[in-house]
Amino acid sequence: MADAYNAPELLTYYCANECPIGGGRVQELDVKSMESVTLQMLSVLRDVEKAKGTLLDITEDGVITPEEKPILDDVIAYFDKVAHSVEEMKLWAKKFMK
Repeated sequence: MADAYNAPELLTYYCANECPIGGGRVQELDVKSMESVTLQMLSVLRDVEKAKGTLLDITEDGVITPEEKPILDDVIAYFDKVAHSVEEMKLWAKKFMK
């Protein structure tokens, strides 16, 4: 159906809401305008250098201390936002760049 109706967003909807394997693990994506996707991506990437530096600081000694674990969790959450933005841009491209 996703291919027949040019609705690639149906794939993430199904995985996020119907599939017993993907439920709770896959985040549903929204089809947004290219302007919105671009602004979201630029906003998220604004902090990439900070996240990169924090990640290097935490992992450079090869040991993650109990004090560093919550900071690393924040870095991982940030990169989850980056990944979500990338997936929304890819969704836009699949839908409108055919």
